[in-house]
Amino acid sequence: MPNDGGFESGGMSSWVPTQFDTGPAGNADISVTNEKAHSGDYSLRLDFNNLAGAYARWVQDVKLVPGASYQVSFWWYSANNVGTTALIVGIDVGGGSTYVLRNTNVAGVSKEWVHQTVNFVAPVSVGQVFITLSGKHKYVTVKIYETGHRQSLNEFKVLEHLGAITSDHRGRRLVRLALGSFEQPGNKGPHVCIVHEPLGLSLANIRQMVGGKLPGFYLKPMVYGMLFGLDFLHSVAHVVHTDLQEGNVMLSIKDPTMLDKAVEEEWSSPTPYKVCGHNQLYFSAEFELPDGGNPIISDFGDAQFGEPPFRGEVMPDLYRAPEIVLGIAWDEKIDIWSFGLMSQALRILLE
Repeated sequence: MPNDGGFESGGMSSWVPTQFDTGPAGNADISVTNEKAHSGDYSLRLDFNNLAGAYARWVQDVKLVPGASYQVSFWWYSANNVGTTALIVGIDVGGGSTYVLRNTNVAGVSKEWVHQTVNFVAPVSVGQVFITLSGKHKYVTVKIYETGHRQSLNEFKVLEHLGAITSDHRGRRLVRLALGSFEQPGNKGPHVCIVHEPLGLSLANIRQMVGGKLPGFYLKPMVYGMLFGLDFLHSVAHVVHTDLQEGNVMLSIKDPTMLDKAVEEEWSSPTPYKVCGHNQLYFSAEFELPDGGNPIISDFGDAQFGEPPFRGEVMPDLYRAPEIVLGIAWDEKIDIWSFGLMSQALRILLE
């Protein structure tokens, strides 16, 4: 996967050089303030990606304590007076855990004091996802793949394909696209990181919260909206999702202030975690049951695009189409099969 771009409008774009601003003598580029006076040695690392793809690293040892609140502040500026600037910041809080922030689409020469905080959201089967506040005060979700995971490159290619499509089809906004992408170095190789708009709970989350029964006011708009999303994928983008299930259908965030509340709660009551070997395991952040939102088709790690027919074993066991069971060629109709079974299962649970 390349280090030189992201999913900007119209396809891939290139990095613009980002440099350090050392400022007046005696002033540091990066300062860290601890809101609580405690002891404990950890390190904080910030990694900046430049045009050539090499990393310039500035390291500062600071006092960090599990459970305490911190704010990382730093000066930065663009060396280019045209185009956009992309900035990557990696925060290493010990135990091998690194959190990545990205500030994108800052036009022209810019010099501003940027405050960024990290709020861990939830673990997923292929990596970790967390919410971050960028320098332009925009919340994004970063999906971090395990090094070398089989789905990482495939999802990157599918999202690049979807991002390059210009269409006024109403189903396009019901498919989760990517805002950007980058690679984060790791102990065993680079991690593919994909940046998305934040979404709310999945249908699987909602079912679990309400005791396995999906509320009725979710079902009809979910079915209606997903049909538009699938039509865009199949008829315009020529993409077969292959993995439609409750966990891959998420609701858009109707009230964006819920993200502000989540950040405020993280500051006042940091997410509990435990140290397990060289890693830190965090509890998932909890969100309230939403009162609405559009269904968004997400997670394209197993998706295929191009001209059918396709071959190979795909789909979750529960909603597997006959073509997959029989081992014969398949096309976009397998998505309709799994969509129908999922909708029927949700209807039965509702009753």
